Amino acid sequence: MKIISILFLLIGSVFGEIINTWENIDYAKVVDLSKSFVKERHIIKAINTGSEPASTYYFAIPKNVSESIAFSFASTIDASKNEVPMDSHIDEIEDGVYSVIQLPFPIAPKSKVSFAVSLVITNQLEPFPRKQALGDIQNLVLTTNVAPYSAYPTKSYKIRFQGPSSAKEVKTIGATDSFGWELKSLEGGFSYDVKEESFAPYTESPVSLVYERNLPLPYVKDLRRDLWLSPRLNTLQVEEHYDYSNKAAELISGFSRADWMNKRMSTKSSPAITAIHFPLYKGVEIKDIYFTDLVGNVSTSLVMENNLIVKPRFPIFGNWNYNFTVGWTHKLSDFLREDAEDKDEYLLEVPLIGGSTDVVYEKVELSFYLPEGAEFISVQSPLANTDYSISEVYSYLDIFGSHTKVTLQFENLVVDLRNVKVGLKYRYTLAAYLRKPIYIGLSILVALLSYLGITKIDLSLSK
Repeated sequence: MKIISILFLLIGSVFGEIINTWENIDYAKVVDLSKSFVKERHIIKAINTGSEPASTYYFAIPKNVSESIAFSFASTIDASKNEVPMDSHIDEIEDGVYSVIQLPFPIAPKSKVSFAVSLVITNQLEPFPRKQALGDIQNLVLTTNVAPYSAYPTKSYKIRFQGPSSAKEVKTIGATDSFGWELKSLEGGFSYDVKEESFAPYTESPVSLVYERNLPLPYVKDLRRDLWLSPRLNTLQVEEHYDYSNKAAELISGFSRADWMNKRMSTKSSPAITAIHFPLYKGVEIKDIYFTDLVGNVSTSLVMENNLIVKPRFPIFGNWNYNFTVGWTHKLSDFLREDAEDKDEYLLEVPLIGGSTDVVYEKVELSFYLPEGAEFISVQSPLANTDYSISEVYSYLDIFGSHTKVTLQFENLVVDLRNVKVGLKYRYTLAAYLRKPIYIGLSILVALLSYLGITKIDLSLSK
């Protein structure tokens, strides 16, 4: 009973801190709709209204959004508009979800602090309508809270959308009127003309906005990314297996190749995926590129302007799927570093995903295949709560053992994470490096000596 009472006291103290500590004196929300996922940037200037210094800000997140957040990021903003990253994590407190932000230093009572919170949110955009004819212009609908959803009261507020030049409100389930605010076009987007001068905590005003975006909504249901390390050949072999899909508008009737060609759809902007671009890393050598699917080798791939471009056998429309594999080879030395203190320890740093230009990943499995005889030490992931497993895999000419396979599991990623690095530390001694070639050399020598010995045996019959 005492434990339960203490727990309630702790929850009550945290909830009291959420309510009584801050007031937002200036709040600006910017929503980026230029991609197949939504980016939100919240720029806040807050004042400590409490009686004691405060170093924690609870940034409230609507529950229907919290489950679809790919990643979040918080940073302070100084007088020169420079941004410095801050520690933050998403947590569920009472009945709400919050990004718990640790400010770099306690803010005294009546003092102010400026900071920004960035969210990348998936599964928020849908075609409107769901089905359309070949050649029709696609519209998307976004249902979002246009009011400042905050744990604290807000005085001044404005909201802006980037990407489309205009939008219109539509009635959908759960949507409401935006306080009667007027939509107005701006350069590079549109905004609401906010009339209210203050907002209470947790103000909600979900609005459905329809805007034109005649492009695909690429979606990878499953990506298996395999990396084979070969120090002897100085190669890093990359192979990516895609279960690729498109969440754009579906065809209202069956696909006609004749209509597709007659309307020259391959040369126009459309919701169908006709090519997949993989940006290549500058200054990193790439060779032995291949592209296959379930049928076999696909010859429609090329490298152009630092991009690997692959073209599927058919256009991928809404709710269509395409399974394919791409692979290539890098120099291992471009990604590998030797430990300064222990020459037998190495750190491999590679991008989390290879990534095409605009895509959402539901599940990602990143696997490292260490050289035969190498010992796994640790893995370094930039994402919290990364699960990984270790197994053994046999390959060609594995004599003294198998390859250690280290597999990392991720969910709900976006292409913006393609430059985020994952580190793998392992131990590989000179003895392990030389063991296989020495054994193979000795085996060949024994075989030759045995052959020579056999040829010297006289098996002829003499009288």
